[in-house]
Amino acid sequence: MDYTAPPNHPADPAEKGMTPDAILGLYNWTAGTCFRCGDDDFVTPLGAVDTPRGERYELDACGCCILRLEAERRRYALRQGIQYRPGTLGGTAQDGPASMS
Repeated sequence: MDYTAPPNHPADPAEKGMTPDAILGLYNWTAGTCFRCGDDDFVTPLGAVDTPRGERYELDACGCCILRLEAERRRYALRQGIQYRPGTLGGTAQDGPASMS
């Protein structure tokens, strides 16, 4: 099953010639709940938060939120004059095509 970017997403598909689907293809996907918007959808892991009480909360984001986060990273990189490299949210760049489980 391929993940299709939602319409009217905030990412600029012309950025480095990458379409929203190409950006989303840099991540691995599984069913879950997005930590940002709460939607039950396909999500990609971004990391975890450990509380002082020893609890651990996994942070997963849906495709719509990934595109929003990537768009903000792109704008930040432009403001700072640094290279923008999509697909590295959560510190894990994927080298090949992503699969959805």
